[in-house]
Amino acid sequence: MLKPPSNAQPLRYSARIGLRPWASILVISALLATRSFFLAEVKAATFAVQGKCAFLLDSSYQEECTALFNDDVLTLMPKGSRQIRILPQQIVFIALADKSSLKMDESLELYSQMVPWWQPWNKVPGWVKSAAKEKAELHQFSIGYVDSNFSPKLALFVVNDKSKSSAMASELQAASGLRLGQSRKVDRALDDRLQNRLFRDAQRQSQRLQGLCSQWMFEDAQPIADALDVYVKNTFEEISIFDGADGVSRKIKRIADDAFKYCDSQINAEIAQARAEERARLAAIRKREAAARAAQAAAVAAQQARINQAREAARLQRRSAWDNLAG
Repeated sequence: MLKPPSNAQPLRYSARIGLRPWASILVISALLATRSFFLAEVKAATFAVQGKCAFLLDSSYQEECTALFNDDVLTLMPKGSRQIRILPQQIVFIALADKSSLKMDESLELYSQMVPWWQPWNKVPGWVKSAAKEKAELHQFSIGYVDSNFSPKLALFVVNDKSKSSAMASELQAASGLRLGQSRKVDRALDDRLQNRLFRDAQRQSQRLQGLCSQWMFEDAQPIADALDVYVKNTFEEISIFDGADGVSRKIKRIADDAFKYCDSQINAEIAQARAEERARLAAIRKREAAARAAQAAAVAAQQARINQAREAARLQRRSAWDNLAG
């Protein structure tokens, strides 16, 4: 299992608001009062938003990007580059993008050793510079997270369709468990919330697979089994950075293995039934053939008996005629 560096911060979910100036906090408080913005509880299972994304500490900028939320996992998909999957527990903070949230709050120890991305020698696109200003825009979001080595990362996402900004905010909050403007320390222990979600996902896929196998719909079950197998492997890799991941991985594997074993038993049952049916079919054929042979033998015997009777009758007739001539 991958281990975090020695300077990784122990995670305690002591949320605090310390990323933004008081003016921005007031803006957030006002927005929280509106029902349309920042509803974190009700969300679609899968939700995608088109926009621009920048990975500031890596000096990577992409003007065509998709933010995909699927079962509380955020995946940033810049066009032409590799996808970045971010588990809820990897997220350190979310905020509306402005100067305070994009220029890394250096009071957070997580970012204390990072080189500021806005230095003059970095070629930064204008839309990124525009986001890093005093006034927060409702369609621009900053996301702080750690990668698989527990190294800090800072992403900017600018929503193309501003009418989807509230939905983006809601999804971010639901996925991370944070409010906009809120941060937390990074824990190396696997969060109970994440564990339960992983167990539910594995159980849901396993039950779907077992349901198809119980009906012997094995062709339909095969892609579900493949997807479950990939899910287990990907989950192992994603959570391996956290302490306690081995036990969670074993339980997820147990859930999947139970489904695979059940399907194997159903396949064997179908094979056994097919063999039993084939044996019964062959036995019926043999029985019919035996009956046909017996009937044929009986017919031959009856015909032979008639021939013998005719021969005996002819013999008696000839004897009678001879007796008459001799008498």
